[in-house]
Amino acid sequence: MLKYLFQLKNLSNGVWLAGIGVAVLVLSVLFGFLPKGATSFILAALVGVPLIYLGIKSYWQDCEIQRLLQANAFLKMSKRMAIISDIKKTEEGGTVKTTFTFTELDPSEEPYGEKRLFTIEGNCLYVDSMVIKFEDKYIEKGDDFKGKALCLIRRLFSEKQRPDDGFPIDQEGQTPQACISDNKSFQKFQDALWQEFWKLAQDPEYASKKGVRAAHGSAPYMKLEEGATYKLEMRTTGELTFIRL
Repeated sequence: MLKYLFQLKNLSNGVWLAGIGVAVLVLSVLFGFLPKGATSFILAALVGVPLIYLGIKSYWQDCEIQRLLQANAFLKMSKRMAIISDIKKTEEGGTVKTTFTFTELDPSEEPYGEKRLFTIEGNCLYVDSMVIKFEDKYIEKGDDFKGKALCLIRRLFSEKQRPDDGFPIDQEGQTPQACISDNKSFQKFQDALWQEFWKLAQDPEYASKKGVRAAHGSAPYMKLEEGATYKLEMRTTGELTFIRL
């Protein structure tokens, strides 16, 4: 009984209004809440029908607000994350070298794997990545498989290095280790997309059938400052960004 009352307490105002409107009509007809006859029913209708209309309207407005709030929350959720820290600068023969640690994070933002130490020539760190972005409708409703973009980090390099001379992170064509899922169906879904990445990128019709909005490379970069800490994160829509903490 208490559980039932608690559920009633959490009903929206719209449901309450509509319920009161229905109750007025039912009571007027079945229990003589108002004097019997056509007049009494008309009076009850004048009260009950507007309440039902306002209740339904309020309920749908509440639902739309909740949908928009949920969609906004999903858009802000991160999928691929890493911390860049322990930054130190040295200079050798007029060339600046930047040393830093790169630590990947799991979806709960806990460290995944060990810190990896890298040294690049120069000041700017480029993150060469491959991104698969899904259509907005899947992201907005938080689809289990297509609710978040997928990101593969190919390598790290600097403005003084050729990309081919950069440090590899993930292997192209395979699901990144940090994104491996216990859900076998989702894992199979990821594996298939990464294996056909370039087909998704070059064939819009095929990509659309898979629910993919875009598939392409991305290489954001940040000038690293000694002593600073940066967070690399990707939102569900596929934007890979640097944030100084």
